[in-house]
Amino acid sequence: MSFVSLIKKCKDCIVELYEDFITKNTDIKIAMYHTCRYLDIYFEHNLVESVIQNIKNKTPIIRMYVQKVNSLPQYKLYDFSNSDNLEISNKTSSNNEKFVDLLTYEVTPQIIRTWGGGYKKEEYVFLEELY
Repeated sequence: MSFVSLIKKCKDCIVELYEDFITKNTDIKIAMYHTCRYLDIYFEHNLVESVIQNIKNKTPIIRMYVQKVNSLPQYKLYDFSNSDNLEISNKTSSNNEKFVDLLTYEVTPQIIRTWGGGYKKEEYVFLEELY
């Protein structure tokens, strides 16, 4: 568990962040993945599917997902570094933004010079997407 995961996050702020990702990506799983990555929350495909199938009222999906991750004992020691990979090759958002397949993404020497060494592949992708 990282230091970031110990910081309390406002429920409304988490929902707002998720909604920002949803407007950029339009795909629920992609938005969930990016929200979890940003907040250092564990991401699991099966849990996302379970939450989507069991949502009955107007409660935001991300709120239910975070509630499950925080309350179920099997996820207690997990953070984003323990997450499932997101396999989204050849998908594009409504903004024509290309999404990166982590299995084929190559960290080039130029990327390492730009951001420094020692990061995980997912972190380089995140940095490249941000800037």
